[in-house]
Amino acid sequence: MRGVIFGDYHTYEDWKLILNAKNISPPSPKIVKVQVDGRDGDINLSRTLTGEMKYSNREASFTFLVTEGSQEEREELINSIVNLLHGNELKIIEPDDLDHYLIGEIVVTKTTNDKAYGTIEISADLEPYRYSISEVNRTITASETKVDVVLNNTGRKTVTPTLTVDGSINLEFGSSSASLETGTYKLSNLNLRSGATVVTISGTGFVVFTYREAVI
Repeated sequence: MRGVIFGDYHTYEDWKLILNAKNISPPSPKIVKVQVDGRDGDINLSRTLTGEMKYSNREASFTFLVTEGSQEEREELINSIVNLLHGNELKIIEPDDLDHYLIGEIVVTKTTNDKAYGTIEISADLEPYRYSISEVNRTITASETKVDVVLNNTGRKTVTPTLTVDGSINLEFGSSSASLETGTYKLSNLNLRSGATVVTISGTGFVVFTYREAVI
């Protein structure tokens, strides 16, 4: 039975709720344009700061039917669900995209409970991206000879990988470089935009690049 996962709870497996309707809107691009007198058209500043488009939060809504048990039992269940979800920031996995999760604030907007069945309406203010359930883990063994390694980001969101080093590793990327000993690092200037990023590696030991891709 189709259901939605809110945090640790599956709406059908845990509560026997029937998903009656859902709507998840795409995030709106943050378009910034400036009108200049004497100039045709507008100046588009949307990508000025980062070189890429940024997005507003996305909205989602879900409606569930509560059909199991007596009216009193349904009322108890509805109250329990409200206490578990309302006002909490949670991961959401919806049934039409099991490879990604959304994250945001959950609000129970309306509940009903008559003699036949009950309803629960839920809205969510969500971050713009759908995050991959699985992280990318790329292990590279270093040697004295410099090797170019291509790190692919198949998502849309720029990500900063976590580097786990065992040994002594030298990195070159763009106009930057870093020398790292055994440990775990995040380099603020090593960012993987959508597509391919080339990192040159040398040294002894190995380094693991870990990052989570995100799509719209």
